[in-house]
Amino acid sequence: MPNAPRISRRHGNRTVLTSEAVAFVALVLGILGLWAVAMAGCLSKRASQPNPLNGSVRVLSEVAR
Repeated sequence: MPNAPRISRRHGNRTVLTSEAVAFVALVLGILGLWAVAMAGCLSKRASQPNPLNGSVRVLSEVAR
């Protein structure tokens, strides 16, 4: 009989540890995902600023040809 609570406690500890590990990994991945989205947004904004100028220069160069 004393083995049953020990086994259940061990299973309980394992499930708690795995849920904590999953929560920690999810938290880290969430932070990295938000950071990646923020960096992609900054890069897209930086890339979109000179793009119209480059497009107009290309159009002018093609018209000049």
